[in-house]
Amino acid sequence: MTTITPDPRDPAAVQRSITSAYAGGNRDITIAPGTYPVGLGLLGTHLFLSGLRGLSLNCQGVTFVFADSRKPGLWLNACQGVAINGLTLRNATPPYTQGQITWISNDRLALDISLHAGYPQNFDDANYFTPIYTGYVFDRITRVWKNDATDFPIMARTRTGANTFRLTVAPTGLPATAVGDLVAFRGAGTGATLMLANCDSCRLESVSILGGAFVCFAEAFGRGNHQYDGCSIGYDTPAGAIEPPLLSSIADGLNSNSVGIGPSVTNCNFTGLADDGIAIHGFYGRVVDGQLTVQLPQINYLVPGDALRFYDAAGVFIGATNVVACSSGTTAKLTIADKLSIPAGAMFDSPSHNGAGFRLAGNRITNHRGRGIYVSASDGTIDNNTIEGSTIAGIVVGPDQITAQAGYSSRVRITNNTIRHVGYSTVGDDFPQVGGISVIQSRPFVGPAKPVPPQHTDIRIVGNTIEDVAGIQIAAEGVRGLTVDQNTFIDPKAGTRGSKAGWDDSKLIDVANCEGVEASGNTVQRTEPVEV
Repeated sequence: MTTITPDPRDPAAVQRSITSAYAGGNRDITIAPGTYPVGLGLLGTHLFLSGLRGLSLNCQGVTFVFADSRKPGLWLNACQGVAINGLTLRNATPPYTQGQITWISNDRLALDISLHAGYPQNFDDANYFTPIYTGYVFDRITRVWKNDATDFPIMARTRTGANTFRLTVAPTGLPATAVGDLVAFRGAGTGATLMLANCDSCRLESVSILGGAFVCFAEAFGRGNHQYDGCSIGYDTPAGAIEPPLLSSIADGLNSNSVGIGPSVTNCNFTGLADDGIAIHGFYGRVVDGQLTVQLPQINYLVPGDALRFYDAAGVFIGATNVVACSSGTTAKLTIADKLSIPAGAMFDSPSHNGAGFRLAGNRITNHRGRGIYVSASDGTIDNNTIEGSTIAGIVVGPDQITAQAGYSSRVRITNNTIRHVGYSTVGDDFPQVGGISVIQSRPFVGPAKPVPPQHTDIRIVGNTIEDVAGIQIAAEGVRGLTVDQNTFIDPKAGTRGSKAGWDDSKLIDVANCEGVEASGNTVQRTEPVEV
């Protein structure tokens, strides 16, 4: 074991100290406790560690502070068996700004805001805040996402003072928003705070991210099989701030994208996120022509033997096969093992790269925008998690054709979770992901689903507790072999979420287009007086 002490006056010292110690043959490295500013370095990241094998990086009492919240923080590339414990990651400047609404026009198409002290005041700088973006509304008392308030797209912004702006919003206006409400806006960051790219079997233990830029924990491509235990995401109050922060990040807590084996996420605590708590998925590609020229959405990770599933443009399953060969590039020539009639415009995904085998257990995900857990992968368990205050839904299983997020799931167990006060904000009644738990098929972003044969198989929703949720508690569509047993609904309330997306909001459990459904032992408990 060796201990390194980077010079905190040198923003390149952390990178240099770690790589030098590793190059010297050290595989058990301890960083001396302290706070270390880290500047931009290799490939536009703050720290870039590539090709490391079997490194244990002990970071108890260590904080890295990244200089530019728009850029990736700690990036591990093509690493295997790397373990990091005890590290805290922060940004020198919050990757978002926030303030309060001081005026709303009578037509609700314009508003004035005053930004809070200590948070970025350069809201009109397109390098840091995208010109056309989205605002989020928070309750001025509880300081969490406001009930029934949808996101509002910003069409124009004009500075009116040192910390004041006038915003013009989309024609949909500002529903459920009032003068005095709090607002927050994502910055232009696109890099993960901590990324595992093309890595294999890494472990993060008790790693904390405060005020994360874009996705906090991210993994993409490669074998995967990573472990996250006791990690956390929380708020970071900047210097000079009087008001507490509204956000802890500007995107997902943990996003697993196109890995071979999905993550094990245990005993983690994520709060205040601007998007999903945990998301696990692959991506859809598209067939360009009848000769199987294909377009891949990101990088070409297909190799011989990979499983493939093809769907027509309406989402109807065409057939499954395996890769025989695939040329390089994101536009590639694909050779498959079986003879299938695949038209131009068809979609495909690879279950070999959707994060199968994930395990999510004992986590706590609270007070955030989006879904608590969103999986589009197979052979996984979601057990004994607490999800509270997710604005869209607690747990969602299924693909997303709008974002090309793949795919359909098989053999997923959703058991013994506690889901409380979810599905109350951000989106309207035409959004299909509803209630405590939703299993959905590929469908439009809003509105009813198209009738297609079931593609999910063997989904079990057992022993969950869903509390203080309006409308539908559990919704499932497009499943062959669905079990909904022994779930408890505490104080369900009337609600219309999903009513314009084809769901029956008069039901606590709504099942559509499913085969082989077993439902028993589901009960309702009332702890509040029922009005009559």
